[in-house]
Amino acid sequence: MGVSIIMPFRNSERWIEEAISSIQNQSFIHWELIAVNDHSEDHGAEAVHNLMLSDPRIRMVTNEGHGIIAALQTALKHSQNDMITRLDSDDKMPSNRLQWMTDALSKLGRGNLITGKVSYFSDRNLSPGYSEYEHWLNERVDLQDFFNWRFRECVIASPAWLMYKEDLTAIGGFSRLTYPEDYHLVLRWLYEGIRFHGIPETVLHWREHPDRTSRNHEGFAQKAFFDLKLRFLLEKEYRENMDVLVLTSSSPKTKLILDFFESNHIPTQKFSIDTITELPHNDENLLLSAVFPKKQNRKELEQYVESLGYRHGIDFFYL
Repeated sequence: MGVSIIMPFRNSERWIEEAISSIQNQSFIHWELIAVNDHSEDHGAEAVHNLMLSDPRIRMVTNEGHGIIAALQTALKHSQNDMITRLDSDDKMPSNRLQWMTDALSKLGRGNLITGKVSYFSDRNLSPGYSEYEHWLNERVDLQDFFNWRFRECVIASPAWLMYKEDLTAIGGFSRLTYPEDYHLVLRWLYEGIRFHGIPETVLHWREHPDRTSRNHEGFAQKAFFDLKLRFLLEKEYRENMDVLVLTSSSPKTKLILDFFESNHIPTQKFSIDTITELPHNDENLLLSAVFPKKQNRKELEQYVESLGYRHGIDFFYL
């Protein structure tokens, strides 16, 4: 039983040796690394080549297309082991990650996915937003409530999962993806019935830096996330003649939500926190919240909407 680690890379010579070293330091030794060179213009490929000379478990291939999605497809095509995971070329694995995750997946068997906790690190101060997202992701692991929060954010970090290759290929692998590809994958897996399990250990050291793809590619902008999540919500959760109710906020999210439903010719009813007492009782409605209060206020909001018959993760979603 082995693991294929897929690693797309482009212009990451500053970090890629450290990322690969964290793989070589794994207590679990039955792995192969498939590093996919996405047409780098720096010396990253040379660094990988030099590491290959002393470790035959490392292989490098050239992306058959361009971009992360094509690189993932290329890597999967070349993978040879039973289990698949991903590590980005600027991140690091704790030394026991593969052992922890393969042990957990082997016990559960097919149809399951293993994730774990994450820890951001950076050469500069982390913004509160990253710290909040780290806490939120780790809370999902603690509470094992991934499905309920599927439309709030991507519920697992893209380089923090392990699954059987057979399961991955059975539901299309990395084909037919749109950006943000990690979120698209997670939504696809959840709706295809892959069961998510979080282990309590930290499985990813996630590097934050200004050149991250997620900070510079338009496919990872807020509008792209909302277009993706709302398309899934419309396809999977909306039924004709449902009333769509939106709890509005002053953030740009409200406009993104309202514009999306207007473009799909679906009327919405708007409610602010000040007018929430006018919310109707649930009669096969869909309640979407652009409001995400602090924890105590959030509990109060949830208790109120639950008293009206709305169920978080079923017909009430934070966006």
